[in-house]
Amino acid sequence: MHESPRWLVEHGRTDEALDTLQFYREGYYTPGEVETELTEIERAVAAFRISGLTWVSLFTDSSLFARMWRAALLQFMAQICLSVPLTILRRRATIMMS
Repeated sequence: MHESPRWLVEHGRTDEALDTLQFYREGYYTPGEVETELTEIERAVAAFRISGLTWVSLFTDSSLFARMWRAALLQFMAQICLSVPLTILRRRATIMMS
């Protein structure tokens, strides 16, 4: 399993990031498109570094915290909305089959 191209760029391993992108995009994208994607990743990493944000910012920046909280709540609700009805259906199916 290859590392994420973004992770590799963040850790100064650009050549490996290019190899990984070529592996994932083989047959779907031209070499030029892969190079363009790598350049975009490098720009995004550079912009992130300049921003000064870290994972701690999710908890200290109120707007980021609000978005993270909403995303976590939506994920939780999706899990509940899918798992509870399925559990009820399984129980009913088991009762009906016995």
